Amino acid sequence: MALHTLAIDIGKHSFHVFGVEDDGVVVAHKISRAKLAAPVDRLGPKVVAMEACSSAHHWGRLFEAAGRTVRPIDAYFVRPFVRGSKNDATDAQAIWDAAGRPTMRFVPVKSIACQDVEGGAKSGHPAAMDQGPQTLILGCTVHDSFRSH
Repeated sequence: MALHTLAIDIGKHSFHVFGVEDDGVVVAHKISRAKLAAPVDRLGPKVVAMEACSSAHHWGRLFEAAGRTVRPIDAYFVRPFVRGSKNDATDAQAIWDAAGRPTMRFVPVKSIACQDVEGGAKSGHPAAMDQGPQTLILGCTVHDSFRSH
């Protein structure tokens, strides 16, 4: 059957995926990082939801290139949907629940350029510690101290 939304909880070495097919069959698997793309292609979801993090933006770009809609969600908005003890499998189910809410706010998938610019702002460099006004560069919000002069 068809799978509309697939939720992925991203870990260091493995990912947990969760979804419900149109006929009610639950899909829940633990997949290694190296093998994630093949099962996602096989399941063929229209929407892929993940907690927003730097790795989620990388995977999001890959899934968007494959024609899927990607919905990164801030972890703050996923937390209320976790049921029972917190682990990777329940996190994946919580992401799936959160992604289905009509009023959920999603994070846009960042380009590599945006991640590079914002990564520099978090480097711990003394100039990065400036909490001054922020500027929009390449569609990314960064501190003024990183702007080209």
